[in-house]
Amino acid sequence: MLTIDELARQVGMTTRNIRAHQTRGLLPPPRLQGRTGRYDREHVERLRQITRLQDEGLNLQAIALVLDGGRSREFARVRQAVLEPWATEEPIEDSIASLSRRLDEQVDADVLRRAIDLGVVEPVDAETVRVVLPALIRTAEAMLRLGVPLGSQTVAVEQVDANVRDIAGAFIALAREHLASALVGDDALDPDAVRGVVEELRGIAAQVLLTLFHRAMTQATDRLVSEVLDAAVD
Repeated sequence: MLTIDELARQVGMTTRNIRAHQTRGLLPPPRLQGRTGRYDREHVERLRQITRLQDEGLNLQAIALVLDGGRSREFARVRQAVLEPWATEEPIEDSIASLSRRLDEQVDADVLRRAIDLGVVEPVDAETVRVVLPALIRTAEAMLRLGVPLGSQTVAVEQVDANVRDIAGAFIALAREHLASALVGDDALDPDAVRGVVEELRGIAAQVLLTLFHRAMTQATDRLVSEVLDAAVD
């Protein structure tokens, strides 16, 4: 059983946000032990679910419908149509010890905490994590083989994560302003139209991002090579 401070640390929220979720009815009340509220695994899982739904773009009103089981069949169909084109690998569970072995024994407490904050892994218990983004673990292994320490990789991934969130926000702003009308038929969201628009938007966004990223990497690599050559000459 956890106090609210312990719960906040475990799920990466503030106690203020937890109390706000309770007030909105999104989180069951704690179990009282004397005058102290205690929280258990049910509360931990509910808060992680709320965080995942927020990351997927749902507002608190929509999350309340999901958590209360009150979403309509139409809501479920539209949500699936929106999220399906972006689906990635299924999460896998692994022990922290096994994960550390894969990553050259460089998974210390700081790296693990930052990986949790990034949403790359989620704690299951004291010894096990759920790897939410297996592809990033594979890229970490590849970078280790090149000689890049895991801690340095984590810093870079944090920077990339912040930037790609801004990029995603820019494309969603375009969709909100210019594409919303294409998703509506007979005064309701049309799941087939939603899926078609989202799939096309995904391809366009990926192409724009890849093109600009290739150009940026070419320019940055050219600068790096010039710096190395200049240093060798000196």
